[in-house]
Formats: sequence, C-alpha cells, structure tokens
Amino acid sequence: MLTGEIRDKMLVDELQLGSELNNAVHNGYSSQFSLLVSMLSDDVQDQAWVTDPVAQEKQTEDLREQFALGDQIRLQSGDSDIQKADMLGDYFRQGGMIAVHLMECLSPEPLTLQHPEIPRTVMEQLSPLQQEKIRYANTKGRLARNPLTAATPVEMLEVVSGSQEIGRRLELTA
Repeated sequence: MLTGEIRDKMLVDELQLGSELNNAVHNGYSSQFSLLVSMLSDDVQDQAWVTDPVAQEKQTEDLREQFALGDQIRLQSGDSDIQKADMLGDYFRQGGMIAVHLMECLSPEPLTLQHPEIPRTVMEQLSPLQQEKIRYANTKGRLARNPLTAATPVEMLEVVSGSQEIGRRLELTA
C-alpha cells in the first residue's frame, strides 16, 4: 500500500484522475486515454482500495518467555550486520565451521539482507513510481520533494490537455 505522500506526488490510480478518463473516451480522444492509462501504476498493491491487513491482538502469554527461547530472528539486516559478517569471516579462519555455527546459534543472522544503495544504472531502468518507492523506503519515510516535480496530477492533466489544444489549433492553421 502506498503512503499518502507518494500518492500526492505521483499519479498512481484512476481515482486521482477523476472524470478525465471518461471525458477522453466520451470525446473520442484515444491518444489522451492511452496516455492517461499508461501513466497509471500496474502494481495492484498501489491501488487505493488495497489496505494493510488488520493487526491481530497479541497473545497475553509470551511463549518465548514460557519456553525460555532466545530473541526472535530479525527479518531484515541493519548497519551492524556488515561488521558481524566480517567477524564471522575471522571466526571461520580461526576456528573453522564449528565456530561459525556456534556464533550463528548464539545470534542468528537476519533472513534478508538490505542493500540500501542500488546502482544508478539499475535505478534508471525502473519506472518513476518504482524509483520513488525505493527512495522513500531508503529515507525511512522522509520524502524529499523536487520543486520541478511538485505539480499535482490534476495540474499535469491540465498541461496535457493544453498541449492537445495547441496541437489541434496547429492542425487547423496548416
């Protein structure tokens, strides 16, 4: 599900277009309709009607405490895990696989590794919406707005409609 900040900044679903899609179909502007549909996100999770699952109530008794289990395995890596990976390499050189296995039992590694930096060539191949999602996730929710792209979707549609009107006028004079 997208946050309101990304939804305010980028055109994602047809609810943001209002009646522009209907007007394009009704007036026979197939190119405007095609442009508007191509600007929408193709990810169903970006739609406004998709919401996060409702959180269930936490159990009153803590089973980890009852059975004297260790801490829960983290799902994603943090900054300290890079240093831990270097330490595991040292343990392997000094004590072999047994030392690494012991350290893994004492403090397990997270299930997935996060790589905060994506190469620029890869980022250029992504859609603008995907790029914005990655930037938003990497800044931990702090969305930096570029003044050049601060236009709302409605303002963008006015620019598109204005350019179509200019094109029609040029066709009439030619």
